[in-house]
Amino acid sequence: MKKVQKQDTVIISKEEYSFLKKKAQIADKFLEQAETNEIELVNRKLDFLDRQARLGKRKTLNSEQALGKYAKYLK
Repeated sequence: MKKVQKQDTVIISKEEYSFLKKKAQIADKFLEQAETNEIELVNRKLDFLDRQARLGKRKTLNSEQALGKYAKYLK
C-alpha cells in the first residue's frame, strides 16, 4: 500500500468511499461501546465495594483506591 502524504490527492471510486465510510462508522460504534462497557464496569465495581463495606466485609476505601486504573472515569 502506498503511503499518502498530506499534499497528495487520492482519487477513489464511490464504492471504495462507501466501503471506507461504513468501516469508519463501525469502528466509531465499537469504540463508543467499549468506553460504555468500561464505565459500566466501574459502576458495578463501586456498587459491589459499597455493598461489601456496608456488610462489614471490606474496609472502606476512597474511590481512587477502589478503582485503580479505572479512576480516570470519575467525575
